[in-house]
Amino acid sequence: MKEILASLQRQTAGTLHMLFANERLLCLSDIIVDEVANPAQLAEVAVAAAQHVSAIGERPRIALCLDRCGKDSLSQGDRLRKAAQLVKAAAAELDVDAPVALVDAMSAVDGSGRAKRTDVPYNVLIFSRAGIAATVRDVLRSNSDWSEVGPFLLGTANRAHIVTPEVSSKTLIDMASFAGRNLDGSSSSVGSTGRNTHNLGERW
Repeated sequence: MKEILASLQRQTAGTLHMLFANERLLCLSDIIVDEVANPAQLAEVAVAAAQHVSAIGERPRIALCLDRCGKDSLSQGDRLRKAAQLVKAAAAELDVDAPVALVDAMSAVDGSGRAKRTDVPYNVLIFSRAGIAATVRDVLRSNSDWSEVGPFLLGTANRAHIVTPEVSSKTLIDMASFAGRNLDGSSSSVGSTGRNTHNLGERW
């Protein structure tokens, strides 16, 4: 896999968990770095996550989430705002807010995954520390009927992904059908609202 990524001049930047419940899509992403993520790294993950969401025919609405557990909330907020500016510079049509408290980002969803309010909720949550996306995923899946496809590796040009031996056959088929699709098109393809006929979408 390293050789494939090296030939594409790519390296993994983050992970993406796609959760589905009651016609609702929620994507959770975080960073694969040991140190504090910088705005450029956060923006790269946000744009890559948006490309995945657009590829299944949904319009991404991104929240760069504030990590209240960290000790650097003030500087973290500044990094998230700068990351949002970089996202808009890369794809001006994307909807992105920063910083957003997790409770606000999740306020549109109840335990069953149904929207509580009429406005369009966030469907892509980006976290600035490794492991937070998986933790939020675990909490959601333990208390509701969310199902998952992923996690996908961001930054790989969608050419390489890793699954565990416990992966279900349905999830493996969904990931295989998505893997390899070209997500490197122009930024105009990001944020598309047209639906695609795709196995992932059929889970709804």
